[in-house]
Amino acid sequence: MTTDSAPIQLLDGRPVLLPPPSQAHQRVVANLERILCQQLASWPHCRLFLSAEIVPPHRDTSRYRADLMVSVTDPLLIIEVVDSATETVDRKVKLPDYRRMPSVREILYVDAEAPYCELSHRNDAGRWESEIITCLEDVLWLALCEEMIPVREIYQQAAKN
Repeated sequence: MTTDSAPIQLLDGRPVLLPPPSQAHQRVVANLERILCQQLASWPHCRLFLSAEIVPPHRDTSRYRADLMVSVTDPLLIIEVVDSATETVDRKVKLPDYRRMPSVREILYVDAEAPYCELSHRNDAGRWESEIITCLEDVLWLALCEEMIPVREIYQQAAKN
């Protein structure tokens, strides 16, 4: 959902204008899009969406805007690039709702300004496990793509390293 010039989210029926993304935020999203497009090339059934609208099935008066989403028919991987203006809603409202969506297998939160990635995945027992990565030399393992993502590539030309 967007107005004439800016995207909005609905939080319990209330429209909330999304702040304009910083340059670092835009760069991180662009890097993730490039990386995922390359990795998903061998998975033609998966589709990548930017600025994806997500409707939590248990909260019909809310419409969230995720930075990136991978789906077949329903969301499998949701990625939020977080900054100070969006962190509270992203973590305290959206994250619990994303975890309640049965199709979602992985959720990646990436800080826009500094190397900080939090990857949550649903294990075979249906429980969520999280890994926090704060080093540019580390890698993320996305089970959906069965690929490693170097953290340095996520922050290429974006973060104040």
